[in-house]
Amino acid sequence: MIWLNSAPALVLNTQIYPYSPNGYARPIIINPEQIVYVLSPEPTIAVLRAGHKLQIHPTIATNH
Repeated sequence: MIWLNSAPALVLNTQIYPYSPNGYARPIIINPEQIVYVLSPEPTIAVLRAGHKLQIHPTIATNH
């Protein structure tokens, strides 16, 4: 998860999905030089780098 434009968003592959309490919105495009803040704790990032597969919220599948 990242903090982007005053709201959380999910980075999945090369897509960025803004989050809302109703689920994730359609992916957006941002400037590759835009600064974002990582919200996920470092241990979570380490587990993902090690190859752990995520369970993705169903709204990602409908907006992908």
